[in-house]
Amino acid sequence: MPVIHLQRKIKAHADVVWRVISDLSGFADVSPHVSKVEMLGGEKETARRRLHSPNGYSWTEHCVSWDEGKSYAMEVDSSDGVYPFKKMHRRFELEEQPDGVVLRMHYKYRPKYGIFGRIADALFLHRKRRNLYEELLNNWIARIRDLEWAYTVTVATILQSKGHDVVTAREDNSIIDVARTLRRNRIGAVLIRDASGQLVGLASERDITSALGDHGPTALELPIGDVMSRKLVVCEPHHDMGFVMACMTDRRVRHLPVLEDGELVGIISIGDIVKARIYSLESQSETMQEYIAGREWRYHHKLTGVHDVAALRHELGKQ
Repeated sequence: MPVIHLQRKIKAHADVVWRVISDLSGFADVSPHVSKVEMLGGEKETARRRLHSPNGYSWTEHCVSWDEGKSYAMEVDSSDGVYPFKKMHRRFELEEQPDGVVLRMHYKYRPKYGIFGRIADALFLHRKRRNLYEELLNNWIARIRDLEWAYTVTVATILQSKGHDVVTAREDNSIIDVARTLRRNRIGAVLIRDASGQLVGLASERDITSALGDHGPTALELPIGDVMSRKLVVCEPHHDMGFVMACMTDRRVRHLPVLEDGELVGIISIGDIVKARIYSLESQSETMQEYIAGREWRYHHKLTGVHDVAALRHELGKQ
């Protein structure tokens, strides 16, 4: 029976890796040969799902083993006539090591159509399937890295680089005054306090444009307290970006005040998260470039014996 084994080591928390690979309902988001997943019932070791291909066929598979946080295996229902295997068994597992996590994928399958199916598999289908599974593995790793970043970066990390300053206004300030405050500070939202200094809401560009749409130009003279959002969604410095992004998505907000022991210590926006992520990706890119440059230098040094860059350029120029 043909077998495909793939593995990759990644620097990430084991629970992050497990959260990604054990997401049975989200398999279509990472698998190149699956366009839709229908969960048919059960959870974990009793889970059943139907997978749909971009080509229009579908098949059912069920879980045959589940070791929480370590491994699970799925087996295809061979009664699906359109599926090109008599048998397909997939096993995904992780091994936690001191310097990272090893992610492994095991596939065992038996082609249909007798000797013709086996010949076709040996000639080109096996390689094609291996490429598909390698793409799945790459997509998983990309998602793990994204989640790992969200898992390790906290609100406190963002505020450390952004600062703790917060622009506020009073709820009796006019909308036009608040609009000017937003423009002057180049921000998209401002926190609102009442006469006693208590935090009572948040006013964003969206609130102002909604008021203009409802009342026309006269809305500019209304107090901001009439149009601001009073239901504040807040976070704390220890919350990670996974929590923050989930709050923003679920509550449909783009700004979260940061409270510590009930006191306002900052505000974080979706723009701050994007900036932090871009900076992280750029840092990874620079590190990789330095690594590659270092390898090239060692390679040329080994070939030429030249010990400095200027001399190396001179030596290479003579070749």
